[in-house]
Amino acid sequence: GPPTSSSFAVASPSVALPAAAAPAHPPRAAHSGGASVVVPGDGVHVVWPMLLGLNRARYFLMTGQQLSAAEALNLGVVNEVMPQSALLDRAWALARLVRQRPALTTRLTREAMLMQVKRAMLEQLPYGLALEGLAACDYWPTQFAAANIAKK
Repeated sequence: GPPTSSSFAVASPSVALPAAAAPAHPPRAAHSGGASVVVPGDGVHVVWPMLLGLNRARYFLMTGQQLSAAEALNLGVVNEVMPQSALLDRAWALARLVRQRPALTTRLTREAMLMQVKRAMLEQLPYGLALEGLAACDYWPTQFAAANIAKK
């Protein structure tokens, strides 16, 4: 099917940005670094440094920084910002543009461009998930215990 607005807009860094083209609607383009009790080890620790650079990504993930649509565009996180009413038409236009190329060329171009991402994920994701799990063991049992005590 065609790319849709949900394919391109990101609500939080826990959603990777695999799309080659990323138009976004301003309210949906506000990205949050999502500072929380959870270690960002589910792949966002790989993707966001690639998108923002290491120092900016560390700040983003550690502080829960919010990026406006304009900031996301300026930083290259999204490729276009437009009104929501124009998103679907633009996604279809991009799909038609990509479809003009031979299918194998498109597929192999995507493969060549994602090789670095796939390699980084393969190398770094297991460790990130382990760190996320360790931190969860420290936080969530106390939260569950507190919730269960409050219910009694």
